[in-house]
Amino acid sequence: MTPSELTGRETGHLIQHGSHWLHRDIIDDFLLLSQASQEAGFTLDIASSFRDYDRQSQIWNAKFDGKRPILNDDGLTLNPDSLSDSEKVHAILRWSALPGASRHHWGTDIDIFASNLLPAETSLQLEPWEYDDGYQRPFSHWLDNHLSDFGFSAHTLPIEAE
Repeated sequence: MTPSELTGRETGHLIQHGSHWLHRDIIDDFLLLSQASQEAGFTLDIASSFRDYDRQSQIWNAKFDGKRPILNDDGLTLNPDSLSDSEKVHAILRWSALPGASRHHWGTDIDIFASNLLPAETSLQLEPWEYDDGYQRPFSHWLDNHLSDFGFSAHTLPIEAE
């Protein structure tokens, strides 16, 4: 990959899958994972995949400016007014990479969920409780046991090609 691809400034390494973009080297494995999850009773959907530098910057800045929540290690919302700038940076880094340093730029980190487990009129939050103790728990358990079969590993919520 080129430096521009690594930092989310070029997209020549990506292939479109629906409305999302994935790294060309993982698309076949992702499709096999999706098919296997369907056979197991889960409708695998992508919440987020490739994210360019500007989008990652928007997310980062919105968290730093208090326009998006900053979560602690347990996924609970922190009060940004009670944090120093340095504490904010460290808290944001728990869940969001710096612009230019996100694996989402590579198209290999994919935030996924089972849409058939999402309750009606509920928006996915991509928070740990949804996967640990909430409605995504059965899917998360299935992923824990099967991601490696398809060349992926779990890193909190997104999956990453190995």
